[in-house]
Amino acid sequence: MHSRIQKPSAAWVSFSCASVVLSAGLLGYGLLSMPIDQWQRFFLLMGIAMFAQAIVVATKTLRDNEEAEKLMREPDDAGAVRLPRELQGSV
Repeated sequence: MHSRIQKPSAAWVSFSCASVVLSAGLLGYGLLSMPIDQWQRFFLLMGIAMFAQAIVVATKTLRDNEEAEKLMREPDDAGAVRLPRELQGSV
């Protein structure tokens, strides 16, 4: 069984990029307009940056684990190369 790989549409990719830019801009505006000291702004910014990094790393790790399991379950669908029968016994 061969599964068809679906890529996200251009509209979804554009929406995702626009969401990141808009949220970063609004967050920056909010941080700059808050009536707090400079060190408090940097502390909040550092916490937000570390949280965003943790989310990206966790998402990538979960995706990599899912793809590794898929490769182990369905080697033919994942594009694995089959060795000729003569070579299978010698490997």
